[in-house]
Amino acid sequence: MKTCNFAVLYLLVSLFTLKAYTQETKTLEQKIDEQLKIFSSRFRYAPTQGPSDKRPHLYELGQSLFSDKRISMAGDTSCATCHQPQLGTGDGLPLSIGTGGTGDGLSRTQGSSTPTLRNAPPLYNKTHPGFQALFWDGRVSFSSKPKKLKTPNPNLNGENPVFDDIVSQLDNASAAQSLFPLINEIEMRGHNFSNLTDREVWDEVFNRVIKIEDYKVLFKRAFPNEKWNIGHVGKALAHFQDVEFSTRDTGWDKYLKGDLSALSLPEKKGALTFTRKGRCFMCHNGKHLTNFRFENIMVPHLSLNENFMDKGRGSIDKRKGAAFQFMVSPLRNVGLTAPYFHNGSMATIEEVIEHYNEPLESYNNYNEDKINELFEANYHMPFISKYTEEAENLLFRNASRSLHQFLALTEEEKENLSLFLKISLTEKRFVHLVQ
Repeated sequence: MKTCNFAVLYLLVSLFTLKAYTQETKTLEQKIDEQLKIFSSRFRYAPTQGPSDKRPHLYELGQSLFSDKRISMAGDTSCATCHQPQLGTGDGLPLSIGTGGTGDGLSRTQGSSTPTLRNAPPLYNKTHPGFQALFWDGRVSFSSKPKKLKTPNPNLNGENPVFDDIVSQLDNASAAQSLFPLINEIEMRGHNFSNLTDREVWDEVFNRVIKIEDYKVLFKRAFPNEKWNIGHVGKALAHFQDVEFSTRDTGWDKYLKGDLSALSLPEKKGALTFTRKGRCFMCHNGKHLTNFRFENIMVPHLSLNENFMDKGRGSIDKRKGAAFQFMVSPLRNVGLTAPYFHNGSMATIEEVIEHYNEPLESYNNYNEDKINELFEANYHMPFISKYTEEAENLLFRNASRSLHQFLALTEEEKENLSLFLKISLTEKRFVHLVQ
């Protein structure tokens, strides 16, 4: 009888404790929801929108061009070579392997190529308003009022460009950006065509494409009664990317629309760490979680060329303060886009968090062995990580004012922040890939 009474008492105490714990958890969650509502307003967090209206013929043309290796001069590289949908619209490699490489994605090897100098940036939402400058260094930028481009080719630039026939078709930065891998010698052009001008390469690529009967049909449907050029190729590629890579179905988007159950409690804690103690909002704010600016966050050097020192925006903007600045990336689907930073020096989001937690410590202790171990089969030579003394001094001196040198995140805070980045910001159809 006493045993029975004890069991009943134990059950009652357990139920009371569980009820109290549940109530405490609900209260905590409600407080976090209230705080996140305030921060969402303050830092302009907002759900992303869908793509522009799909134009079926233009989409079909862009889709075909995106995956067609015949738009490269050597006929061996397409846009999809470095921007594979199944690899987070990247290639999964630290530095992309362009023309002359063999294979695709994680199995792509250097072959006869010279690897590119930077990591392939993801394409998610890059066609949306706000993305007026593209590439890690922002060397292609677009403004609409008045319509004006700024690119490495001066004949495309200004309000009255020499190549007006091309520019007239380019409606956004993405359309303009898509033309430049075509003329890059280590991406899609090849060294064998270094004697040609940019316009000659663009015309040659276009002429090859338009001789293909299937493409003639697609161009006639997408652009009836027009005189076509490479600008139409850029416009079609941009439209395809706008429809295909616009990200809006994430837990974070649903949460911002009012579905408070779209995020788990740990994810909400991660969002709070992102905004408060983690100070991520300093650069990753607004609808796309980017300030669209260039920042120097003391990323460790990583290169296959010991003579190459990537100064990022400093190669475009000659002011000393621009050295080692790179474009602040948007964060939708960031869990799919490893490895991270402009040179792919960080293999996981957890490593990225550790870097931001204590940048100087991360920089000083960085070791390229992990990247070399992961990707030794892809490249002919090992990666090296060593700045010159002059470059290192400039890197430290130009470090972003938004970069805090010691966040002191706890292990629980790091774990919750990782959950927010990997789960909350990933489209639901892809979440299983990051769990």
